[in-house]
Amino acid sequence: MKAKPIIIISLVSVIVLVVIGAIVLAIVNPWKSSVNQQTQQNQQSMNDSDRAIARVKAEYPELSDYPSDLLPPKSIRYAQVNDTWYVAFIQEGSGVPIISAKCFTVDGSGVVILFREYTPQSGDVTTNPFSPISCKPL
Repeated sequence: MKAKPIIIISLVSVIVLVVIGAIVLAIVNPWKSSVNQQTQQNQQSMNDSDRAIARVKAEYPELSDYPSDLLPPKSIRYAQVNDTWYVAFIQEGSGVPIISAKCFTVDGSGVVILFREYTPQSGDVTTNPFSPISCKPL
């Protein structure tokens, strides 16, 4: 007869562990799902920027060597506003931070527009970050 209380205690312990496990899963799964969604959004965003850059390079093959660490260095900066990507192809200098830049928009359907070319004015040696949206240093 003393075996029955031990069996009941064991069953209660198992039930408590199952309930605790269910609670932990209920907490972890939504968090894990949220992390996965954020990762997918970041990957999609990267893919979209890569596609925008590729579209510009396809229409302007002279930009195919961007980015480059060779002298003079060449970089690409981009930003997204709604479904439009702003992409700047920047030729950097040593004495002058930026020698020139060509700035494009790439809309959601892939249409590329060269909207501005930037060349610094004499004496303009700003080291401010370059904005692909305004196509000039901030």
